[in-house]
Amino acid sequence: MSEEPGPWAVLSRGIGTWEGEERMAPAPWAPDGMESTGRTEARAILEGRGLASDYVQMVDGEVTTSAHTVLRWDDRDGFVMHFFGADGAPTVLPGEDRGDALVFEGEGPVGPMRQTFVFGDGEMQVRSEAPAKGGAWVTVFDGRYRRLAGPGPTAGQIAWQDLTVTEAETTRDFYAAVAGWTPSPVSMGDYDDFNMCGPDGSPVAGICHARGGNADLPPAWLLYVVVPDIDHALAEAEARGGERVTEIRHMGPDRMVVIRDPAGAALALYQSGGAD
Repeated sequence: MSEEPGPWAVLSRGIGTWEGEERMAPAPWAPDGMESTGRTEARAILEGRGLASDYVQMVDGEVTTSAHTVLRWDDRDGFVMHFFGADGAPTVLPGEDRGDALVFEGEGPVGPMRQTFVFGDGEMQVRSEAPAKGGAWVTVFDGRYRRLAGPGPTAGQIAWQDLTVTEAETTRDFYAAVAGWTPSPVSMGDYDDFNMCGPDGSPVAGICHARGGNADLPPAWLLYVVVPDIDHALAEAEARGGERVTEIRHMGPDRMVVIRDPAGAALALYQSGGAD
């Protein structure tokens, strides 16, 4: 059963490795402004409804700062940006898709701010703005990047892992205590599933309720293995004694299906929307 790509599909355009030049307006820590080089590694999360990126800024070859950003979309909140800097509390901003850009606006660490992402064909612009006197917005940071590597992990890699159970909250608390993971809720409409995050705030696994489309999934850690052609991989699995557990599902631009191998172990086959 297929679904039409949702509004989160725009996030897939940010997947990949990006590098480019940045300009910063004069600030207390840089009275004359600053030029830098930025590098970002971005990947899809939340079954295609989120984009997680790790960013490093360099000046004269030396790392000056780093950050982690999650852009996500769900039915309850729409687009939301979570920004984790090298220090301080995370910044959370609501956003919207304005056709040519994703724009997030709200209260930042030092006052109102606006963050804009423009995803082009192999190019990305990130712009930060702050209000000036009179209410106008002025650019305080402008980064222009080019994609160095294509979207998504390569074929054969494990792209994600999650666990689907009837009591997700109990299991969430178990792994938070045992593994030291920090849970982060992911709205599924009338309930939350959970990203489990490592020490740097990056999601490393998911814990989901056995509801809706996940109702028939086994209560086992499910690995998502990237394949270049999911239809071919599924046909090979069935021809070699495996079985299909779910129908092929669309997650934004990506597709996935859960199978069982001849030994009875479950595995998810995952085809990135960027695959040929």
